[in-house]
Amino acid sequence: MGFLDKVKAQAEQAVKQGQDKLDEAQAKRKANDLLRDLGAWYYATETGRDEGNGPAELARITAELQAHEAEHGPLGGAKDEP
Repeated sequence: MGFLDKVKAQAEQAVKQGQDKLDEAQAKRKANDLLRDLGAWYYATETGRDEGNGPAELARITAELQAHEAEHGPLGGAKDEP
């Protein structure tokens, strides 16, 4: 393997690692957004400000969170910061 082939392989590996980190950050952001929405809808439901949409929205968001966990693993893992 020539020098340029090694450099190219290293560059491709670096790009893949960067993309993996980006994907991980985007997944974490999506989970955080879903959890925030879940809390907001729960609060709206508990305070009577949900206009009757609370239970359906809570079910929808819970289903999205379950799908997210199935794809990315459980939320609140040891890697998550407090």
